[in-house]
Amino acid sequence: MNDIMPIISVIIPVYGAENYLPRCLDSLMNQSLSNIEIILINDGSPDQSPMICEEYSKRDPRFKTFHQENKGISNSRNRGIDLANGMYLMFVDNDDWVEKDYCKFLFNTLISEEVDLVMCGYKIHYRNKVKIESTETSTKYFKSDIIKSFQNQIEDGTNLLGNLVWAKIFRKDIIKNNRIYFNTKLKFADDILFINQYQQHVECFIQLPDILYNYNRINENSVTLNYIPNYYDEIIFVKQKIFELYKDSFKFTEEQWYYQHIRVAAKAVLEEGKLNNGRNLTQRYLKIKKICNKQEILFFSSNFSLPKGKGKLHQLLRRLIYLNQPLLIAIILTFYYKFIVND
Repeated sequence: MNDIMPIISVIIPVYGAENYLPRCLDSLMNQSLSNIEIILINDGSPDQSPMICEEYSKRDPRFKTFHQENKGISNSRNRGIDLANGMYLMFVDNDDWVEKDYCKFLFNTLISEEVDLVMCGYKIHYRNKVKIESTETSTKYFKSDIIKSFQNQIEDGTNLLGNLVWAKIFRKDIIKNNRIYFNTKLKFADDILFINQYQQHVECFIQLPDILYNYNRINENSVTLNYIPNYYDEIIFVKQKIFELYKDSFKFTEEQWYYQHIRVAAKAVLEEGKLNNGRNLTQRYLKIKKICNKQEILFFSSNFSLPKGKGKLHQLLRRLIYLNQPLLIAIILTFYYKFIVND
């Protein structure tokens, strides 16, 4: 088995996952498609994760462990891409797990349908509930659909290919020939940019209804979701890169570009309003005020009307940002996180 070139390389950055890593690796060891390799990049993990990786590498030669100093998930994924021997790539997070036919179903579909990417449904596992994200039927999308999807990103932030790299199979030749790598400057939005760069070279892809991936959020609940610092600046950076990618395919207006700042700001104030970010009400208010006073937001508010958006809370936040009401936002979010989310 060790002398056969693998069809698929599964890339897993590893950090601080000792409690969940064995389940993740067991699910890959038991795949119905056996001709795969699992590339484990230990990103300087301080727990027992490196030893667990080495143990699986000894038990099964398809597991290949590489160690490095902590450089972040983007760097780890990039190293995995360069080390991969398979013609096709898949990404799995180290605390998630996959169903037995995960690799086989996605690979067989990609080959039989002659497409550039296949994505499947998945379950999100919370502590007290499980949420399913899937479609009812198998759907094939083409280049025109991808271009239209960019328009949807402008309007409501949705993308046909989603914003995450797991639950998908990629062609390595597209990635390597077009030098598509994860941006190591990004702390949390690297998936979004990678997906958009890849789909620039996709002629068609398929979305399967099969639920084959398990996204683990068991350690989180609605109250203790991790605070993301610098959300506004990082997402605006990504938005700018995405607009540049599509500038020859879609002509966007000044109003559409500046409206992106309002949309991103609505999510950014949600981060700054979290009660677990180590700040008191006054400090949270000042952070929110800084976002509301961004030059691009003030420009939009002075020159354009605010369109209706999706989601009652986000629509309210966009309106208050548009009206420059940071104190009211801070008070509402304090109530929201303390009484509504916590309920």
